[in-house]
Amino acid sequence: MIASILLSLMTLQELPCMTKLEKAIWQVETGSRLTGDEPILGDNGKSRGPLQISKAAWIDARMPGTYELVDDLDYSLQVFRRYQARYAREDRIGEVTWEKKARIWNGGPSGHKKKATLPYWAKVEKEIGK
Repeated sequence: MIASILLSLMTLQELPCMTKLEKAIWQVETGSRLTGDEPILGDNGKSRGPLQISKAAWIDARMPGTYELVDDLDYSLQVFRRYQARYAREDRIGEVTWEKKARIWNGGPSGHKKKATLPYWAKVEKEIGK
């Protein structure tokens, strides 16, 4: 039991600095899982890693390296932040809010306008409130 608690504390200390929104998205996407020996795959293999990044989103983020690097939480956060910097801008979407950012993450560059992303936002919003 004590060893388990110590391991959990060590893991928490190694986690990158994240906003409430990023933590909530990570929780919604994978239950805050970290990639172990096997990649975390979702969307029938179309997305991977802790933040469930598609190859298209990775390309849009214009990240150096290979797509498989999204399996790393730090790298995934960099992809998320670059993607947001590209698409969640005031000149594109008006006022930038966590809702719009989450919906863009879920539904692509125009995701903030899609009704289909509203349930995703509801899940993220619930996590933010915890």
